[in-house]
Amino acid sequence: MPRGGTSGRQSVDLSASRGLQLANYLTRHGTGLVGVLLTRAGIDSTAQWVSREQWVLHDKLIIWLSDDDINAIATQAAAPQIGMGEASGAHLMHGLGKSCTQGYIAGTNAVKESA
Repeated sequence: MPRGGTSGRQSVDLSASRGLQLANYLTRHGTGLVGVLLTRAGIDSTAQWVSREQWVLHDKLIIWLSDDDINAIATQAAAPQIGMGEASGAHLMHGLGKSCTQGYIAGTNAVKESA
């Protein structure tokens, strides 16, 4: 059961409100427009809509990561990487830095392909 004996519905609203709190903190000239929230159980559709709305209307990127996401990143970082050449700088990195670089490269390519 969520904190304080509240119902499941209130915990759903909690994840969306945390996203809005982070969005209010993000600024173009201060903290930047990218924020990361870690969550134990993942997010619901309300929190997804909050993230999409912040991206479309305010250029703010809110990344939600669950325990499963963190485990997947750690597993991928520990596994030998096939096809990562020197052009990406992979030979100079290890751990989460390598995984983040791969995610950035994949995300950049996905944006180019959809344009």
